Amino acid sequence: MIAHELAHQWWGDYVTYIDWQNGWLNEGFATFFQQCWSQYHEGEDVYRYQRWKAMENLRKWTRQVGRTPMVTDRRNGYANVYGRGAITLHMIRYLLGEELFWRVMKKYAQKYALASVETNDFKRTIEDVTGVDLYWFFEQWIYGAGWPEFEVVKSWEAGTGECVLRVRQVQERDSLCGDFRVPLDIKFSGDGWSRLERVDIASADTTLRFRVNAQPLLVSFNHGLNAMCTVSFHKTTDELIYQLRHDDDFTRRIWAGRQLVARAGDKGVFRALAQAVRTDPFYGTKETLLDELAHVNVDSVSYRGALLALYRDLLDDAKPSIRARAVNGLSRYHDRTLRPLFLEKLNDSSYYVEAGALSALAQLDSLDAVPLLMEYLGKTSFRNVLQRTALSYLSSMRVLAALPEIRKLAQPGPSLVERRDAVMALSKFVDVRPDVIDDLSRILKEPSWRIRLVAMQALGKISSASAYRILEQARKYESHPLLKRWLDRVFKKQKK
Repeated sequence: MIAHELAHQWWGDYVTYIDWQNGWLNEGFATFFQQCWSQYHEGEDVYRYQRWKAMENLRKWTRQVGRTPMVTDRRNGYANVYGRGAITLHMIRYLLGEELFWRVMKKYAQKYALASVETNDFKRTIEDVTGVDLYWFFEQWIYGAGWPEFEVVKSWEAGTGECVLRVRQVQERDSLCGDFRVPLDIKFSGDGWSRLERVDIASADTTLRFRVNAQPLLVSFNHGLNAMCTVSFHKTTDELIYQLRHDDDFTRRIWAGRQLVARAGDKGVFRALAQAVRTDPFYGTKETLLDELAHVNVDSVSYRGALLALYRDLLDDAKPSIRARAVNGLSRYHDRTLRPLFLEKLNDSSYYVEAGALSALAQLDSLDAVPLLMEYLGKTSFRNVLQRTALSYLSSMRVLAALPEIRKLAQPGPSLVERRDAVMALSKFVDVRPDVIDDLSRILKEPSWRIRLVAMQALGKISSASAYRILEQARKYESHPLLKRWLDRVFKKQKK
């Protein structure tokens, strides 16, 4: 976050966007430079991992709201401005090369110092510095929306010594998304050899032919994650296991692992996944594979014991994010013999591991955990993770003994994050203590529009005539435009 905010001294203060539609010129740039700091300070894998996560977030956001251009007068989102903006700058960096790209950035900052800019100013700077016309790139990635969805089929022609890839673009086409032109890398590997090929896919159906040393054991498509895309590439189980073990791009190892999770009923496949989680050199691969395994039903699989052993082995991993996932994985077993282990993990150096252990104990025996949860209501932690965990369980169980403390947390004084969680928790007590509606009603009159919005959202979750009447009154006197729109949407839904 510090690197991101420091980057705003240039992209936001020294050069700033002319209107909200061009917000990526501030936030996308600052996010990209934050990632560049990670590349310098923590290495190429971390830089790539941040880009990979931005792509994942963008896909989730797009599924919720639909494909949206980055420059738009429509309501936009964090993933489409910050994340996609950084991804787009990386693709330009990849396309131009290091020397030209950084010359462009320097010229752009100098030319528009202390001025307001729009996206075409950045495009013209690229053209002035490099002589390269990127009209096509800006049209598809910035003024257009979506991304290419590739379907790849591989074949081997022994007579010519060629590996043949048929690459089809199968994304839905509309006014914002057509066929993409996509430069990307493909890596071929065999026994003691490898070869990296850069290709420029520019049509809906492309056949690529590569003369290589021998039939490759591994074909890594979009190696290096230099293009934003999704890839469907049918491979045998043996090919996927080989890729999981040997691809030197962790994002392609993740891709292979995800395909294998769907086949995890095979004990050989599970052994390969478990080995990758234990031994993969990059923590991001471990995190993602553990997230994927979390969707497996532990009560129905033949390797229940092996998965339990895997989680136990990871409890002492050096990375807190891995330990937290291991605790969360063990909590899925609802096994009371694990209680001493969860109690031990309450002393972990990571707040997230501690929160996971607290959650696991609450799931094992919610009533038995109440005194512990009450104790955690007053604990401070990074991003309030401990208090939020306690609030979640105490409010869902409607523990009346917790209500006075929750009311106290909902009053002015604590941070907005604490108050937001407490206000939402209050709404869950309405069935047993109807008077909490009065608390929410009072909060609707506070000066902070952010806390008023949280109170409105809490009231919106209550199915009662009194909550509806309070929101109806708020609609009459609320002056903040964002909150007025929110209330209008609520009442529009009510009429339907």
